[in-house]
Amino acid sequence: MSLSTDYWGSTARTHLARSPLGWLDTDWVLKRRVFPMIFGSDPGGWWTKDAMVQLGVPLGGEWLDLGCGGGHAEMAMAENGLFDHMVAYDPSPGSIDLARSQAHDRGLDHLVEFRQADVNSIELPEAAFDVVHINMALHHVAELEHVLYQINRALRPGGLFLANEYVGPSQFQFDAQRMDIVNGFLQELPERLRWNPIANETKTSHPRFPRQYWDEVDPTEAVRSDEIPDLLAVNFPNRRRIDYGGNLLNLALENIGQNFDPESPDDASYIDRLFQREDEVLQQETSDFAYFVCPRGPEEALTAGRLLARSADTRHRARPVDGADVEALRSLAQIRLESGTGSSRPLVGPLVVRAKHLARRALRFQLSPVAEQQSAFNAAAVDLIARWGTDLTARLDHVEQENRDLRSRLLRRPPDPKDGATGP
Repeated sequence: MSLSTDYWGSTARTHLARSPLGWLDTDWVLKRRVFPMIFGSDPGGWWTKDAMVQLGVPLGGEWLDLGCGGGHAEMAMAENGLFDHMVAYDPSPGSIDLARSQAHDRGLDHLVEFRQADVNSIELPEAAFDVVHINMALHHVAELEHVLYQINRALRPGGLFLANEYVGPSQFQFDAQRMDIVNGFLQELPERLRWNPIANETKTSHPRFPRQYWDEVDPTEAVRSDEIPDLLAVNFPNRRRIDYGGNLLNLALENIGQNFDPESPDDASYIDRLFQREDEVLQQETSDFAYFVCPRGPEEALTAGRLLARSADTRHRARPVDGADVEALRSLAQIRLESGTGSSRPLVGPLVVRAKHLARRALRFQLSPVAEQQSAFNAAAVDLIARWGTDLTARLDHVEQENRDLRSRLLRRPPDPKDGATGP
């Protein structure tokens, strides 16, 4: 079991024991800011029938959820009658055990089936679901190309993919200007509004952890979050994106949002000031959080998604490398050509960029498995080239002999075993 799955299993249990303190867990933030931006009004929660109507989502049918965690959202959807049946996956065994126990206690286990699986390598049945849903889990996925193609493939005609996601800077590498705005706002707040019960101290600034921190604590956290919108565009060209900010609110209110009373004139003035500053930031930056409503992609998108998934190198999905398996080596080495033209230009450029990106990422993870696989591949490739070289030399000798025979017959003279003569 990985560090990340251990971490998220314990997190699911922790949320049962204390009030959630993230900005999207703070009631007044949802009612006054987030819900009006997404749904046009407060529909009574994220997963209500009114919310789905506002998004144009049909009720009933077979639903799939990826990255369900402890199953809180999925059970809320079941209780609100959004589907006939749901299958929900999460990589953490601890989270799945908790979700199953809670579903049983609430009498929902006949509506929601919780399963454990690594979402990065999941293989989904074709055209099996009316709706695929992800809530704040896609930014934990490293193999986005594979997963988004699988989602599109798993949707029935007319189906929808719903994703509520963080799509801001990967591993939360915010620029200095944004951090200055956030920390400046925190300094303006009275101490009573800055008390952080998690850290048991007054919040004076919001930390910006380096990539190394996330690599150690949770390597999946926002691993490729800023690539999500572009990859969604490949698989779901008719998607609808609903931005709802969070560029400042997410950072400024983390662990202190519960301290504000929106009915208090003093607190309301600070809230309004924060909303205004975020609006100003959103004039210059793309929203960090967005709700995506994605109709099933057409056949062209399925083809493009499949090619992109196959061409993307992977860390999480197993790829066999057998030094004696020539076909496996060819499969790993091949460059997929644009269909029908024989041109690789539309794919080579993106693949080079992707390769550089993967190389940079590899430096932040354990390199020994990569080195071992690369060494095995190199050794197999050298052996293969050597065998091909021997075969090629024999073939060239044979072809040259045929040429000499042909030349001799054309010149009506006996063949010269040493070298072909050029004429009488």
